[in-house]
Parts: sequence; structure tokens; C-alpha cells
Amino acid sequence: MATELPRICIEQRDDVAFVQREVAANVAKVAAAEAAEAEKVVARVFRCAANNLAVNGLVGLDAIDAPAEEFEPFDDSLRVRRESLLLHLVEVRERVAKKRIDAPLALMQKQTEALLRRRQRDTELAESMAHEVTTCPPSVLSLKQTADWLSSQALDLSKDVAVAEKTLEDTKAVLSRLTKQKS
Repeated sequence: MATELPRICIEQRDDVAFVQREVAANVAKVAAAEAAEAEKVVARVFRCAANNLAVNGLVGLDAIDAPAEEFEPFDDSLRVRRESLLLHLVEVRERVAKKRIDAPLALMQKQTEALLRRRQRDTELAESMAHEVTTCPPSVLSLKQTADWLSSQALDLSKDVAVAEKTLEDTKAVLSRLTKQKS
């Protein structure tokens, strides 16, 4: 039994070592496969982006046909352009943030100014139309202005007619009462 125990321990230790070696080998295989897949993805991205980068002048035209592993995207000129683009983005973000802060006040001022201009224009137009309608005969005015003038004249006449009819009815009523009282 004493000899049995160390042999089992040795076998277990060998089994553990075997499992550890297998796990390490599998991990290495998976890591290698993931690295190869990552390199393929990077190569695909750079291959797709090379045309746009070349057109925009960020890399030379020879980068289009170059294999992905030879493609060095961050050379000095690209690095400088990248930094200038980042600075430009920071400036644009600051301007947008400032506009967002100032936008409600500016919008309110613009709306107020537009409303005041519209009111002033409407007032001036109404005054000029009133002056034209009252001072100019219909023959001088345009058709629309003539129609407006005639409708205003008709409205005035209809008001006068309504007042005259009311006065006539009142007069008839008074006369009928007076005639009834005399009879």
C-alpha cells in the first residue's frame, strides 16, 4: 500500500502536467488564430482605407498596392495631418458648444427683430394703402386696390343703409303709436 500511494501521486502529477501542457497548447493555438484573424481584419481595413487615404493625400499612391504589413499609416506627414485634424475638431467642438449656449438668446433676438420688422412693414403698408384709397380715385389704382376701395365704399354704404333702415323702422313705429293713440 505504501508503494501504491506514491505511484498514484506521480500519476496524478503527470496527469496534471499533461492537462496543463494541453491547455497551454490550446491557449497558444487560440491566441495564434486570434492574432491571425486580427491581422486579417487590420489588413482588410487598411486595404479598404488606402484608396480614401490616397485620394485625400494622407498617404502615397503606392500604398494602395502595398501589402498591409508594409503599410505604415503613421508616417510623419500623416501624423502632422492627424494632429491638425484633431485640433480642428477641438475648435469645431468649442464653436458648437458656444453656439449651443448662445443659441436660445440669439434665436429670441432674431425672432423679436423679425416681429418688429414685420409689424413696422405692416403698419407702413396699411398707412400707404389708407392714404392711396382715400386720396386717389379708383381709376388710378390697380384692380385689387380698386376692388378693396369699392368694398370699403360698399361697406360704408351698407352701414349707412342699415342706419337709415333702422331710423325708418323707428319712425314708422313712432307714427303707428301716434296714430293709434289719436284714434
